[in-house]
Amino acid sequence: MHVVLYLDVAHLQLVNRSGRRTEQLTVIAALFDAEGNFVTGQCEIDFNMKDDTFNKLSSGTTAGLTLLAPPGKYRLRGVVREANQGKYAASTQPVEVK
Repeated sequence: MHVVLYLDVAHLQLVNRSGRRTEQLTVIAALFDAEGNFVTGQCEIDFNMKDDTFNKLSSGTTAGLTLLAPPGKYRLRGVVREANQGKYAASTQPVEVK
């Protein structure tokens, strides 16, 4: 299963460190089986951008990760934590791997 995240870069609370805008997002995209058992998933995204790169991405960008799981019905739980302010966002939805 390929999970795609849309990142609204302009709304991230980036910190300027030595002329670069920095942020770390911890993304947990976890699959749970019908019994609620964890199957797989996690990644980290580090931003360390110069102003030119930030300006190119300020309208938004996507990031993706692949979760390997056997065919079946799952619950996909997505949790994102941003490091600079410690804020969280979460979402859960049913998915099926064919």
